[in-house]
Amino acid sequence: MSAVSSEIRSIPGVTLAPGRAAGEPFVLREPLSFWGGLDSATGRIIDRWHPQHGAGIAGRILIMEAGRGSSSGSSVLAEAIRRGTGPAGIVLRTRDAIVTVGAMVAGELYGLACPVILAAAEDWPAIRAASHLTLEAAPEGAVIRCSGEPAAGSPSSIGPPSQVLQPAASVPSSGIGPPSQTPQPAAGSSSSIRPPS
Repeated sequence: MSAVSSEIRSIPGVTLAPGRAAGEPFVLREPLSFWGGLDSATGRIIDRWHPQHGAGIAGRILIMEAGRGSSSGSSVLAEAIRRGTGPAGIVLRTRDAIVTVGAMVAGELYGLACPVILAAAEDWPAIRAASHLTLEAAPEGAVIRCSGEPAAGSPSSIGPPSQVLQPAASVPSSGIGPPSQTPQPAAGSSSSIRPPS
């Protein structure tokens, strides 16, 4: 008898950053700030207070309820994606502009897609329990395909990555979805991203 179920469940989501990716999930137990929390050279969590300190996220599907911290985290995420040490894709339960911008910058500057999908709270248990995820994020909508269940005693946040990043060339570069899905800047904030002067 196999330790992994062959059943595949498709879960709809909202596209925050387009792309396709597949791999083993890495479920964050607590929010992570990429700025000061992730080493973009190695893809390892370096926040010494994070419960998963030292774990690697390279090539994994990062499952995080929300991001945490500095807006500079976008640049760390984009750099990790460029180096091939970042996640293959990201599933969020709460919209996060910092995470979304990091993935979008990697797509625009480096041609590397790291899809970011917003999932509903009621789908969170199935996503967290899957042993393999496939993300398909397009402007018209997103689908998360969950398969398998972790073997007893082995959390889904352990194991080698199973797929490298997909080039963004196969994904339209005209935005991140219909206006109803596009993250909006906070009131009083600048709506454009400018490099530091």
